Amino acid sequence: MEGFFRSNPILEAEHFSSPLISISDFKNQFKELVCEDFFPAIILSNEESNKKLEELLNCNQQTIEELEDVCSIENLKCAFEKENFDSKKVRGYEDFPDNSELQIVRLTKQLKTKFEELVYVPNFIEEDLPKEPETCEKIPNDEVLLAVSVYHSQKRKVFQEFYVLPNQKLTALRDVIVCTSDNIIYGDFSKNPDLSCAKPVKEFCQSAFFFIEKCFYNDTRNPLNRDYSKIIIEWAKDEERYTVNGLGLFTSAIMENTTFNDLKIRLGYPYLYCHQGNCEHLIVFNDMRMVSKDDPQALQSYPFKVYQAPYKRRKCSVCNIHYANWRTLNDPLAFDNPSLFCERCFKYLHYTQDGKPLCDFKAFPHVEVEY
Repeated sequence: MEGFFRSNPILEAEHFSSPLISISDFKNQFKELVCEDFFPAIILSNEESNKKLEELLNCNQQTIEELEDVCSIENLKCAFEKENFDSKKVRGYEDFPDNSELQIVRLTKQLKTKFEELVYVPNFIEEDLPKEPETCEKIPNDEVLLAVSVYHSQKRKVFQEFYVLPNQKLTALRDVIVCTSDNIIYGDFSKNPDLSCAKPVKEFCQSAFFFIEKCFYNDTRNPLNRDYSKIIIEWAKDEERYTVNGLGLFTSAIMENTTFNDLKIRLGYPYLYCHQGNCEHLIVFNDMRMVSKDDPQALQSYPFKVYQAPYKRRKCSVCNIHYANWRTLNDPLAFDNPSLFCERCFKYLHYTQDGKPLCDFKAFPHVEVEY
């Protein structure tokens, strides 16, 4: 069986993913399950839920009230979880004995002391949390969230994760996916270092598609966009290649007319996002769940970015202080080929005060890449 899966990666992916499911089916099944047995208080009123609990637990109303008081969330909280408690002021390690024979006690006290000397830097995800205005439109309490992971085009690792809503278009996800290939600026700018005519690739090459369950969802918002799927569909039909296991007859649809509610997907199954002609990213729908009070409640917060991989910031090869903005080729003034320069070192070293280049070289704007 192991050798069979190795020769059939599609069957292997289906084996470790969920069956086909739609968001509407999941929502209906969840509501039916909740209303029937498990959580009547979520859907029913207080009186109806208490009666339901009396039947399920076979007890009277007084017992239900005692259970509500004893099992309340406030009683489950300890002193460290109170609202006025400041965890940063806790210095319990000061009571650790200095002459303890346990190495973990000695090292913990030493590390905690050193940690207080460092400057605290908040997590970048906390800074990116959107601020919800008071008058914003709220999402329904019975809404479903779909978790999507986007993989790096060359590395087998996730570089972005999002929560999307069922009624959002596929283009909403396509617009928030950030890839370094979209920010590349083509051309030699050694004669024009001010980048007055520079445009990133995403401004004039906006074609893209999602490939989900043998269907290509093409982005046709720009009339100049190309249909990447047409040649693939015709290739699969030619010489009956669709009979090969894993190919099949493919179809196409319009991305901006399709919502996530229209899809039938497998959780954990790798699908495809393609842009810039041949820049391909695996996308995986990891989870499908009901919205909770801890999720952003503003409708405009979605697609909500859960994770963003850090960028590999490279420094100038001259000053080794500032981050690189330029990459040069065949540069006689540099030790390496190619070589990286910050904005200041690049212009001071390669141009006169009148803005004329001092030698022949090629210069390209440097684009950072994800780890």
